[in-house]
Amino acid sequence: MEDFLQQQLSLKLKTLAAPHPLQQGTDFLGYVIRPFYRLARRRVVKRLQSCLRAFERQHVRSHALDLPADARAQLRAQLSSYTAHLRHANRTRLWQRTLAQHPWLEQLFTVNATPTLGAPRWQPAEVTSLADQHRYFAALFPAARVLMQVGKHWLLAGPCSASLPPGYTVQRPGLGPCTEWPLAALPLLRRRLMASSTDHLVVSQSGHFQTGFKRRSLTAVWLAQPLTSGPFC
Repeated sequence: MEDFLQQQLSLKLKTLAAPHPLQQGTDFLGYVIRPFYRLARRRVVKRLQSCLRAFERQHVRSHALDLPADARAQLRAQLSSYTAHLRHANRTRLWQRTLAQHPWLEQLFTVNATPTLGAPRWQPAEVTSLADQHRYFAALFPAARVLMQVGKHWLLAGPCSASLPPGYTVQRPGLGPCTEWPLAALPLLRRRLMASSTDHLVVSQSGHFQTGFKRRSLTAVWLAQPLTSGPFC
């Protein structure tokens, strides 16, 4: 082949290029192209795993999830890119192994057996009221209390635990009697809930929906028992 290229076409193969069996595949645009299927390059797979491990080290614990807005946004952007790349390759088994190795992914996103990233679970797609938002988050972990930011206060619907500091009792439409505390009380509230082994979620405000309702997102999860695999609900 090299002689033909040089003698007939006056061409020469690059130093790093060399003929190889067709079954070995061709490295092209992040894929290894083989006669009847495509694989993602090992480098791409390693970068995906590195991304997930980095998020896991900083934000995932056996009993808790820490979900600050910037980390959520970065993880979603990275996974959207990697899953879009993997969808064009024969990587279903790789994706299933990834979900098994990082079960918290199914707690943060709607996923399926193929490399597809669905809607994030940390916020509802749309809401019609404050009570509607509260019901969405309460359904994620039915046994957990929901500390929800409402303006400059944290709101806890239902009966207030005796272990918590005194707050203000208010009536909220669709929620009934609630207790509220100023924003600065959050660290104390969480310490008291942990000390009493009370599962709880922290839901913070984060902008607005197009309808005008305030957007709220799950920013922290704490459970008395270790997190289990699979989606919230």
